[in-house]
Amino acid sequence: DKKGRPGWIAVPGKHGRIRFQVRSALGWAAIGYLETYTDVGVCTCWLGNGPKKAIDARTSQHVSVLGLAILQAGNTTKTKEGSPQLLDVTCLSDGNKFKIVSLQSC
Repeated sequence: DKKGRPGWIAVPGKHGRIRFQVRSALGWAAIGYLETYTDVGVCTCWLGNGPKKAIDARTSQHVSVLGLAILQAGNTTKTKEGSPQLLDVTCLSDGNKFKIVSLQSC
């Protein structure tokens, strides 16, 4: 993408898939992504066995900003109340550029 601007990028022309393993006590994750006006697409992400969420990185405004998407895990097996568990965050791109710049869980 650009030197000095780290992130995980799905390149145009290929359907990309990436998986991150996170620790989550509450079953929530937040994905930060590049939201911009040109040359980006949609990425579908989910946490654990939670619902899939289509994240559209396109905006009609002439800006490039941080977008934020919240994911919720489905029914998970808890080891102890409030104990962190390992969950996968999985994302599939639509064949257009998509840049993930941050990932947090709680």
